[in-house]
Amino acid sequence: MPDFNGLASLRRDVCLDADQVDLGFGLCAKNFTHVSQGHRLLKYCDSSMNGVKTGPTRDDPFFHSLYNQPDVEIEENRVFRYHLVLPENGAQAKNLIFLLHGFNERGWSKYLPWAVQLAKRTEQAVLMFPIAFHMNRAPKLW
Repeated sequence: MPDFNGLASLRRDVCLDADQVDLGFGLCAKNFTHVSQGHRLLKYCDSSMNGVKTGPTRDDPFFHSLYNQPDVEIEENRVFRYHLVLPENGAQAKNLIFLLHGFNERGWSKYLPWAVQLAKRTEQAVLMFPIAFHMNRAPKLW
C-alpha cells in the first residue's frame, strides 16, 4: 500500500536543485545539467532562413524581442536540469523509464510522486526529462 502522506509531501517539500536529493522510500534523485551542443545546427538553420522570423508580431518591443528571438538564443532551452530517480543504495537498475510531462507544465512537483512509485514498484530507474520550451526549459518571461 502506498504511503500517500509521504508521496504528497514530495510535491511540497522536495527541491530538485541539489545534485542529489534523498526522496525517502529508499530512493534518491540525481540531478544533472545538460548543455545542448545542437545549437550549431540551429544557427545554421536560422541563418539559412535569410532573416525570416516566426511567431506573433506586435509594436511592443518586449513582445517583438521575446517572440522573434531565434531558438538558439534562448539559454533556458539550451542549458537545463533533468532528474534521475534511483535506488539510494547505489543498486544498478536494469531498465530505464522515461517520464515525460504534459504541455505548458512549469515544474516537476506533481510528477515526482509518480516517478517514485514507478521506481519503487518496477525497480527501474526513472528519468524525468523536460521537452523543449517546457518545465525548466522555457524562458522565465513566458
